[in-house]
Amino acid sequence: MYDWIWDIQFTLSNKTEIIDRYNKRNNEIIQFFNNSQRFLALDIDEKDKYKKICEFLDKEIINKPFPYKNKSLYL
Repeated sequence: MYDWIWDIQFTLSNKTEIIDRYNKRNNEIIQFFNNSQRFLALDIDEKDKYKKICEFLDKEIINKPFPYKNKSLYL
């Protein structure tokens, strides 16, 4: 998959390069949509995720915990 997306084969020796390419592309996308009202960058660890999503979608704010799938895998 890495070779298809990043044009590079993933190995432990080039992990830093893969991460650098990911971050560079992510920043390019954020810069491209910088002043667009049709783009929402969301940090999934952010406290008020529902509020930010609902305001972006112009919907009523949901007052319940944000759903996670397998959250314990990442703790």
